[in-house]
Amino acid sequence: MISSALKNVQEIARHGRRLAVFLDYDGTLTPIVSHPEKALLSDSMRQALQSLVLQAPVAILSGRDLDDVRQRVNIGAIVYAGSHGFDIAGPSRSAQRNRHGVSAQARYGRRRAGQTAC
Repeated sequence: MISSALKNVQEIARHGRRLAVFLDYDGTLTPIVSHPEKALLSDSMRQALQSLVLQAPVAILSGRDLDDVRQRVNIGAIVYAGSHGFDIAGPSRSAQRNRHGVSAQARYGRRRAGQTAC
């Protein structure tokens, strides 16, 4: 069984690596529901996300429209990617449309997380 990265943050940091967390909205942060508009973030999940952003950079990727997923979560310190990564907005709320599948913000986020850019 793969160990939880969140339980091993200190060990990861000792190796000079930085943890980043990427999550999906539908089916990960919220349960799968019959109508997409009914997929609401629970209070406990919102609290968990607010705690998580204090520990590591967090990105939420979704097939939903960027504005929809950003409004549903509404936590300022998160990077949001809507339309399967086509539209990306960082914590500053600046948004980019991604013609080639990888935006400058995503490359910057990978560099900050200790990964190499494409």
